Amino acid sequence: MVVVKIDPSDPLYRGPSDASGATLIPIKLIESENYGIWSRSIRIALLGKKKYGFVTGACSRTLYKDELHEQWKTYNAIVLSWLMSSVTEELLSEIVYATSAYDVWQDLKERFDKVNRMRLYQLYREINSLVQGTDSVSNYFTRLKNLWNEYNAVVPAPTCVCPKSKDYADHLYELRLIQFLSGLNDSYDQARRQILLKGVTPTINQAYAMIVEDEIQHLTCLTAVGEKANPIAMQVNRSPEISYGNQNYKGKKCDYCHYTGHTRENCYKLIGYPTDWKQRRRENYNNGNPRGAVQNSQSGGFNNGQQYGNQVKTNFAGNNSNGETSHNASQSHEGNKNVNNVVLSKAQGFTDGEYKQIMELLNKDPHEMK
Repeated sequence: MVVVKIDPSDPLYRGPSDASGATLIPIKLIESENYGIWSRSIRIALLGKKKYGFVTGACSRTLYKDELHEQWKTYNAIVLSWLMSSVTEELLSEIVYATSAYDVWQDLKERFDKVNRMRLYQLYREINSLVQGTDSVSNYFTRLKNLWNEYNAVVPAPTCVCPKSKDYADHLYELRLIQFLSGLNDSYDQARRQILLKGVTPTINQAYAMIVEDEIQHLTCLTAVGEKANPIAMQVNRSPEISYGNQNYKGKKCDYCHYTGHTRENCYKLIGYPTDWKQRRRENYNNGNPRGAVQNSQSGGFNNGQQYGNQVKTNFAGNNSNGETSHNASQSHEGNKNVNNVVLSKAQGFTDGEYKQIMELLNKDPHEMK
């Protein structure tokens, strides 16, 4: 038997990857709805293997010498197995008994290569109604381009070089540029205007690159604003520390009351509570911040101030019961009230010894003070 040497560029040349029954494409032919994309995919795969002529008739058996007929039969069977592996089981049962890849290809083309008006209608609506929404520019452009590619498979554009074909291609190109720009969000309005006002119409890829650059600028600005606003948000959201005067004692701990937020020198239990402490504590509780209000064990100083006021009222009542004149009682009341106000207003500046002296003065009998 004479072995015929076959050139690697010949369709009858068998490459290392030309295995029978291999799956060339991930798409299976179902019906006319996906025939366009299926036929395009299988065509590209066969062209890559130099075997597309087996399904178009360009590589028929009659073109080869008798000594190559067996080689032709082998490759015809291989191409036929590739077609069988790319259709559904229902279609496989109809073509399994075929002996020619060309016959199977022509049969599938006659049955499914039809202009599906309903699918064209759906594609047209999807293309013209597609908007970016919450997608990135990249995802939006990819979705739109997939629809364009499917539309091209269903309705192929003219491939001749006549002027009318060129005019049609230019019109289709400009239409798709407008479709891409019109679906973008309003935040890209400035970049969109710049593209539309250009003297020379940019390509779709150039327009896409300009929009992506504008998107990156937006994200950079948002990131910068977020970094500036983040410390402020943290300052607002964190639990406020107790502030004494104009100083902030965050993280410090008092060795007297063992509470954090101040030191021994500024402990209210030692130096006394300010006059507006009760109102500030109530506001802190209403704002959902019990930490800002000193615990019940720390509220003794203010309560003592209230006791001083009650003692003044008691002395005032006692003076009236002892038959003193209303004038003297009024003077005694006003005097004690002033002292009490001094105590409360200067509470933060008195030591424990000074508090005891003031308390003794308040508790003395007015007759003894004279």
